[in-house]
Amino acid sequence: MSEIEAEAEDEKQEPPRSVWIFIIGIALLLAAFYFGTRRDPRAELARMDWPEPQEDGKVVEWRAIVSPTRMVSYVVTRDASAGTFSARYESTEPEIAVNVPELDPTVIEELRKALTDLDACGLPPDEQVSEGIRPTLSLRLPGLSCDLARTPPGWDEAPFNRIRHLVAAVHGRGFY
Repeated sequence: MSEIEAEAEDEKQEPPRSVWIFIIGIALLLAAFYFGTRRDPRAELARMDWPEPQEDGKVVEWRAIVSPTRMVSYVVTRDASAGTFSARYESTEPEIAVNVPELDPTVIEELRKALTDLDACGLPPDEQVSEGIRPTLSLRLPGLSCDLARTPPGWDEAPFNRIRHLVAAVHGRGFY
């Protein structure tokens, strides 16, 4: 192959400069779109209509009296003025207390969406609930304002077991 043919062959294999400019332009456009449309969950949650929280700003509360000597609770509180969330997990026997000073608002938004999709506040009440051992989940989130009380076996049935696991995923501990 002559030198001229080899040079012509090299030119055929390399795309023209305009193609590279087009590819880089598309990549920059995609990056600008991605970074320009990212949501700020804290701002998004602040714009929503929140129901009146329970005392002390509680927006999610799980409370279960497991036995005469054992109680488990998990509470998420909202500081409306700062737009922040904090959490506290407590258990007796064994005695445990875990504080999370600031929860990622994305976690709260994902929980809210999942509970809304399950229609958590539209589920029928448990007729078997007594004043004794009755795990209760209280919700005061945008679009969700209710108290779900079930007997322990009732929390094992669908969709209540899914609800229970969604809340457990936020605090990373078991329920009973």
